[in-house]
Amino acid sequence: MAAPAPTSRKREPIQGDEEAGAELKLGEFQDVDALTHSEAALVINALVAKRKMDRKNVNDTEYVAFVKRCNIQ
Repeated sequence: MAAPAPTSRKREPIQGDEEAGAELKLGEFQDVDALTHSEAALVINALVAKRKMDRKNVNDTEYVAFVKRCNIQ
């Protein structure tokens, strides 16, 4: 019995410096230290506070969704 045909296409190679493949390539951020969870929380909370002060709808940002998923206070 023959194997069924693949149901998906081969992924095209990514152009540019950034790639999320077997080896992560971060482009200009390749050799930069990552933020800790607490540092990331401070950055996100500052961004949310700034947007509140600017009277922008903070609920429409992906950052707020990220904070809610991670339960960051």
